Amino acid sequence: MSTPLIIDTDIGDDPDDTVALLIAARTEPALALVVTSDERDGLRARFARQLLDRLGRSDVAVVAGAQIAPSGPRLCVQDLIDPGVPRQTREVADAVAALSDGPVRWAGLGFLSNLAALCVHRPDLAERLVVTQMGGALERDPARPEFNFGGDPSATRTVLAELTLPTLVIADLTYRPPMRVEPGSPLCAGTSGTWSQLLSEQFRAWFAIPKPSYQHDPLALSVAMGQDFVTFEKARIAVDEAGRMTLSPDGIEVQLSRSVDYARFTAWLHEGLDLPAASR
Repeated sequence: MSTPLIIDTDIGDDPDDTVALLIAARTEPALALVVTSDERDGLRARFARQLLDRLGRSDVAVVAGAQIAPSGPRLCVQDLIDPGVPRQTREVADAVAALSDGPVRWAGLGFLSNLAALCVHRPDLAERLVVTQMGGALERDPARPEFNFGGDPSATRTVLAELTLPTLVIADLTYRPPMRVEPGSPLCAGTSGTWSQLLSEQFRAWFAIPKPSYQHDPLALSVAMGQDFVTFEKARIAVDEAGRMTLSPDGIEVQLSRSVDYARFTAWLHEGLDLPAASR
């Protein structure tokens, strides 16, 4: 767990990405790099940079990663980004190569586009990554792919074909009542002038859509950080051209999440955000 940690995130929409980055920045000294996925003209990377700077983590580099479409829906943090936060570099491979000559942890919390590009163009880097990916589903709507797998299905298929035994935290276990955050939750409270105010403002903007927030990404992060709230078993899966996942005896072998200790995870989540004991 002392190896460098990379977080690949589509921060800026559902606040679960922000919660994950906050916990990593506050509790994980080995957090070394944040890469953004499904980028929107550099806004996701600028928001990540602002958040890290408010936490005093100028040591953590931020890179603006793959932008899948020329434009997309407006982010809910667009009005929260300070004008003085500069654009971040777009050199993902160079940033990964600069971290270590040995293994590197990769916590994938968004589309798999950046990881696929490494697999194709820098396989020497990709083979050193210990990958935990939030994505895939078996029991949800079979007509639709899970969001992260379906956002860039070609990238999803590339990554699964190239990596050896990636760890998948699937949405079947994250769209559950214990993972749901709604207005009034302790996670939404903020203190003026701090990183927590930025989080609470993002929650308010997200709830105005209106949508609840499910803490998918902090759960995947907990696995990458060595926590044991999730149990896994080896399984073989197939992913079709739309990104829909199924079990397949002839498929690709992965470590597949099977159960979660939600009570222990929730306690860890609240501790990572420094919430009062009475709120846990």
